[in-house]
Amino acid sequence: MNFLKSSVNGKIWLAALGAAVAGPLLLTIADSTVMLAGGLFLYVFFLQYQAFQKQEMQKKQIAQEKMLREISFGLFNNVLEADISENRVLGENALKLSDLLGLNKSDDYEEIIEAVVAKLVKEDFREEYKKRFSREAILALYQAGQSSFEYEFIERSDGVSYAWVQTSVCIYRSFDTGTIRIISHVKNIQQKKEKEFAILQKAQRDPLTNLYNKVVTKEFIDEFLLSMEGRGMHAVYLIDIDNFKFINDHFGHAFGDAVLSRVAEKLNRSFRASDIVGRIGGDEFLVLAKNVEDRAIVLRKAEETCKSMHNLLKGISGSASVAISIGICIVPDDGTVFDEVYIKADAALYAAKKKGKNTFVLYENL
Repeated sequence: MNFLKSSVNGKIWLAALGAAVAGPLLLTIADSTVMLAGGLFLYVFFLQYQAFQKQEMQKKQIAQEKMLREISFGLFNNVLEADISENRVLGENALKLSDLLGLNKSDDYEEIIEAVVAKLVKEDFREEYKKRFSREAILALYQAGQSSFEYEFIERSDGVSYAWVQTSVCIYRSFDTGTIRIISHVKNIQQKKEKEFAILQKAQRDPLTNLYNKVVTKEFIDEFLLSMEGRGMHAVYLIDIDNFKFINDHFGHAFGDAVLSRVAEKLNRSFRASDIVGRIGGDEFLVLAKNVEDRAIVLRKAEETCKSMHNLLKGISGSASVAISIGICIVPDDGTVFDEVYIKADAALYAAKKKGKNTFVLYENL
């Protein structure tokens, strides 16, 4: 009896022990299963969310491209869309541009760019235009993370007269094909450029005579002499109005200003448009005559310039007259930069003044 009771108690004890051990174990397995299932659900949800976000982004970008095309074609006549990867110009404008260029409805991007350069772009800008709009350059910009660029140049947009224009280019990857494409439009900026040039000219010019001021004269002469074109023979004329103080004192500063303006006009007409003519002091002018053939021509031009001033005030004053003295030096014999030639020409001018004024002296004859 005691044995039986003991046996039953042992079984109960063992059962209780088993439940105590197995219970938490079963709960742990259940929790792990729930956690694993939850993790898988979250992972799948994350992937679906990412796909949804990507799809939404693509929809937005496609809509944006469509809007860009609609706006561009609405605002600008000269719009170009091209697939750079496939070397094709796209859309109706491809045919219009091809017909304008005489290419018989070609959509070949490189062929169209070559024709644009040859027939529409002004010669000074052709090489740069070809570089900027080459397929290699555009693909390189895209690879570098650049999505747009602008270029200003001169072309005959109407096929007849030249004008300043600005091309704005957008570079993007097509979601449909995966290829690199561009959308560009051209707008006329002639008026803007004319205003910019007017402001620049005002900064460069002497307000009284409209000749280059001293700073710009020096800068232009140094730039020219350092260039390949500046390697020839050139003449520097330093010109001073004789007795200008007397003119100012006896006839007034307004009359003196009129004399300066007349001398400036005469110098502009006496020298070529390619020469550099500037006012570098009160009554002092400097001219760089480019690419002269020999010294005889240089001296003859100085003599003609002196004589041209004799009747300068005819119709303005019966008692006042104008004469000038000129100092001359030769590039490269007497110098190759502005500061060198100015010192030599100034020494020659001083000699002309001492000689009796109304004459000219060549530096090498000192």
